[in-house]
Amino acid sequence: MTPLLHRHAVPRPPLRERTRAAVFVLPAIILFGAFVVYPLVSGLYYSLFQWPGYGVPQYIGLHNFINLVSDPQFLMALRVTLIYTVCTTVLQTVVPIVLPWSYLVANIVTAPGDRWR
Repeated sequence: MTPLLHRHAVPRPPLRERTRAAVFVLPAIILFGAFVVYPLVSGLYYSLFQWPGYGVPQYIGLHNFINLVSDPQFLMALRVTLIYTVCTTVLQTVVPIVLPWSYLVANIVTAPGDRWR
């Protein structure tokens, strides 16, 4: 067995500082859980049931998702959404890169003697 190399360990902050940090982070964690995690989990749970919001829910499993994927209107909406997302992402990425690059080429590269117009 070879001896382990000794590494300099970073000292842990005192308990008081760790507690203070936890107190500052705790409200954000609670709000994130209440407004993001809980609705996400409950939405996934209720998607497995047929339930109008009152009465006893009836478990139907993945039947809602099978109906969704077999619906032609949903597939068309999904296609349009994907096209829109790709187009806007490309435009919002390409245009801010091409505009400064074209300015650089037009004003600095083509006229090296007259840099500061």
